[in-house]
Amino acid sequence: MAAFKSKKQVRAEVWGRMLELGVARPFNKIPPFPGQEAAASLLRTLDVYKDAARIFVPPDAAQYHVRLNALKDGKVVIMATPALAEGFYELDPTAVDEKVWRLAVRSKEVFKYGRRLKTSLEDIGKVDLMVTGAVAVSRGDGCRIGKGTGFFDLEYAILKEIGSVGETTPIIAVVHDSQVFDELPHDKNDVAVNFIVTPSQIIKIEKPRKRPVGIDWKRIDNSRILKIRPLMELETKIKISKAISYILRHKPSPKMRKDGFMSLKALLKDLRKRVPYANEELIVEVVENDPKGRYELRDGMIRARYGHSIDVQIKLPAADVATLYHGTTEDAAAEILREGLKPVGRRKVHLSASVEDAIEVGKRRTDRPVVLRIDAKAALAEGVRIEKATDRVYVADFIPPEFISLLDGDR
Repeated sequence: MAAFKSKKQVRAEVWGRMLELGVARPFNKIPPFPGQEAAASLLRTLDVYKDAARIFVPPDAAQYHVRLNALKDGKVVIMATPALAEGFYELDPTAVDEKVWRLAVRSKEVFKYGRRLKTSLEDIGKVDLMVTGAVAVSRGDGCRIGKGTGFFDLEYAILKEIGSVGETTPIIAVVHDSQVFDELPHDKNDVAVNFIVTPSQIIKIEKPRKRPVGIDWKRIDNSRILKIRPLMELETKIKISKAISYILRHKPSPKMRKDGFMSLKALLKDLRKRVPYANEELIVEVVENDPKGRYELRDGMIRARYGHSIDVQIKLPAADVATLYHGTTEDAAAEILREGLKPVGRRKVHLSASVEDAIEVGKRRTDRPVVLRIDAKAALAEGVRIEKATDRVYVADFIPPEFISLLDGDR
């Protein structure tokens, strides 16, 4: 069969096949399919399923048996609500009476039996496995086509944004054999799967496509944000986080002490000039859920631990690791290797505790960051002051070039 030129063609083809299989009204949805209970049973044989304690599953009828089996297997189900309007709910088999499990896993009943979750890592927790349906999926690269609304891709992006899932979180598509293709059209925001499970087989995708990094806010208009609770919550937190960063790191203020602390009340007064609906509870939530630990709360006071462009005097402990990393562009790396690492726009140089974090930092400036290795142990021995801001971020006034090298593999 010739390759499909568009997702629209693929959907029309699959929905036609579903009609031939006797599925009533398969159009414009992730269709239920003959043998979906058998496919859900076959899913239970996979090690990634057996090892998962918390499983995300969309509300589609096609995944009904996946959700029910997960509860039977003692797993916590994180379930999206229809159209993501009310975000995510948790079904915990230890908290929901077994007598109502068959009802609880239905899209309209989860509101009654499940626990409503805030859109935060603290509330949703780490998700060990994502299981989804599809209109079509590719055995070649794991490319998945949904019904055209983009909800699963958005669900992944939201969970990725808060840290509940990542690039290595396994994703499984449970579909009918007739929904499996050799290759499919795709775009950059499509989330690829690692396994395909059908009523008759398990297909492991050897080289799945790279997943998107998070929410592409440019593609989401305000009308859609207003209809989806997680997007509203995240947008609010993002605005508050950016405003807090500016006030505590970059805005000279008589309300700030020399050690960078200012009162929560003073911060809130400044913050409301930028985000009128901000409140103290939201500030605390943003600070406590910040993945990099950028802020510190103490006795009604708050400060940024690092990242200042204004003059503050923050005493931090000395570095406690032997090696640190710095992600940057290829051109900047060449200059750093010659002249050393100096602050640019900040009062301190920022260093990462892991290669992964250094790459993430470097990607703010280039798609192909170069990672530099910092011999922190040798630098400290020679009197270079390197301080620990958080477990993931270290700072210094200057790193001389003799302690800097290209990470193995970078040229």
